Amino acid sequence: MTRTHEIAAGLTRHRWTLLFGAAALLLVVLHLAGLEQAPPGLYSDEANAGYDGWAVAHFGIDQHGHPWPLLFSEAIGQYRDPVYVYAVAALTRLLPLTPAVERLPAALFGLAVCAMASLLAWHLSRDRSVTLVTLLTAGLLPWLLVESRVGFSVIAMVALLMLTLYAVARGLHGSIGWWLLAGVGLGASALAYPVGRLFAGLLTVVIVVAATPTRWPRRWRSVAVMTVPVALTYVLLYGWSASHPGVLTLRYGVLTINWDTPGLPTLAARFVGNYVQYLSVPFLLTHGDSNLRQNVGFGGMLAIASAPALLIGIAASLQRYREPLPRILLLGLLAAPVPAALTADGTPHALRAAAMLPFLLGLMIYGWRTILPALARRRTWAALLAGFAALEVGSFLFTLFVVWPPQALVWFDTGEGAALVRAHAMAHGHPVLISSSLDDPTPQVLFWLRPDPNRYARQGLSVENMAIVDPTTLATTAAPGDLMVLAPGDVPPPGSQLVYEASVTVTAITNQAGSPSQQPVVLVEVYRRVHR
Repeated sequence: MTRTHEIAAGLTRHRWTLLFGAAALLLVVLHLAGLEQAPPGLYSDEANAGYDGWAVAHFGIDQHGHPWPLLFSEAIGQYRDPVYVYAVAALTRLLPLTPAVERLPAALFGLAVCAMASLLAWHLSRDRSVTLVTLLTAGLLPWLLVESRVGFSVIAMVALLMLTLYAVARGLHGSIGWWLLAGVGLGASALAYPVGRLFAGLLTVVIVVAATPTRWPRRWRSVAVMTVPVALTYVLLYGWSASHPGVLTLRYGVLTINWDTPGLPTLAARFVGNYVQYLSVPFLLTHGDSNLRQNVGFGGMLAIASAPALLIGIAASLQRYREPLPRILLLGLLAAPVPAALTADGTPHALRAAAMLPFLLGLMIYGWRTILPALARRRTWAALLAGFAALEVGSFLFTLFVVWPPQALVWFDTGEGAALVRAHAMAHGHPVLISSSLDDPTPQVLFWLRPDPNRYARQGLSVENMAIVDPTTLATTAAPGDLMVLAPGDVPPPGSQLVYEASVTVTAITNQAGSPSQQPVVLVEVYRRVHR
């Protein structure tokens, strides 16, 4: 046998190892590459989580001086859930605080979802092709890939719910330890994202009802073990809420569909209208979420190529409805949009509906179990589906890495951090006045300048000789020598000199006659008041 034949034989023997290795490497690269560039900048929620994680890691307190808190400082009228912040804290204990490091836990949680989805596929099918396709489906799903690249806490909830599903699937035919793990995942999901506080309870009820029919009385003990960590989590949250009355529901009180206390018919119509949107074709397959922090603007939240697996998976699960796991997947998918449908702001909202993701992936596994054997006998159809999937994925990835970043500049407060750092360095003892027109600049100051949280808790932004002011009052508040960090639409007061400009040059994707191929975009400006 020649050397070439030996190599070919070796590749044939290890083809599945090579295929899984290549798929895993591809997903790792897509989740980790360019975390600071796609998306650009750093949104205020990310900056808050980053600073709090860094402060806890190095000082043991959050930005308000609370030691090792259960829930973190106020963010848009609510407290921040701890799972993601403590994940950032673990990383910043060893790594410098940068946008990439703040987003790294999101990428790792996203990869964990992919790994657990493939483990679930192997457990259900014992088929390497189903497992490989499930791994790729999860890793290339637009919804999951975007949330894996943005440092929001929601991806931690998705990973914990995926862990719960996998543990339940193993527990249905395994030891009681899997049910305990499922309970830990459920309980932790209630501490991972605000939606999880409601959905963890809903899913617990779904699992109890679906997994313990009367003819299986011995399973009650296992499921009861699962409920213990969930109950303890709710007791913990109740105790915290008792010492912080009204805090946990403050944000929901602003966003709820009951905000104007309408009558019951109007309330029901709002809920149904919202709920239907989350299960609709436009949201899932064609349009998605219009918020560019939550979607790249290409298609829906799922890939169209995955739709056959989802539809056939739903049909297969309905046929197997007497089995507990298909019941859990179907009922869980129906329950997942409920918390999001109870809110009135930004519907459909991809983050609040992210609890749907693990159940969608679980149903797709049943779909791929049916589709792949049929495609193995129909090579033409298999080639067509693979070609369409490659075209769709390629178009999405081009949008993600090339088209989305310049479109999302403002959505992620791009340029604020660089301008604040430059102004602070140029101040030379003079105050730095920050325009309130900028999007929530306080977290940006904390993230980029990293003041001692003990001093910040006592002094606020004055610890860095900074203050947030109304830009229309600068003519009277800015003294000669003061620095001013302004939004592009702000008008500097008389006697001001531009000393720094945070800007980017955006290259047009397609050239149009009479239009420049490159366009400079001013993001933030820094002025010095020279004289009144």
